[in-house]
Amino acid sequence: MRTTTDRVRGRARRLVGGARRVGRTLASAAAILAAGAILAAGAVTAHAQAEGATRRGAGAGSAPGALLDWQPIPGAPDGAAAYRVLYRSTGLRGEPIA
Repeated sequence: MRTTTDRVRGRARRLVGGARRVGRTLASAAAILAAGAILAAGAVTAHAQAEGATRRGAGAGSAPGALLDWQPIPGAPDGAAAYRVLYRSTGLRGEPIA
């Protein structure tokens, strides 16, 4: 016969196991979204560079995060605006990149 303590311990184990599964799922979803955002940002930058975007903002010696160029994107929903942006950043080896 199971005691009340055994039932409580069993229920606690099930709850902790469920919380771990939810945590892993949320962590996986966050990682996927972050990877997608990084890839999308790289694609926008590469697209702007490929088009020979004019640099209207800060100059070549600007700090990381400085806005270099922006272009309006047509087709945004009513009441919203969409822009393609090009900004100064730092590469994996410390080199400045657009």
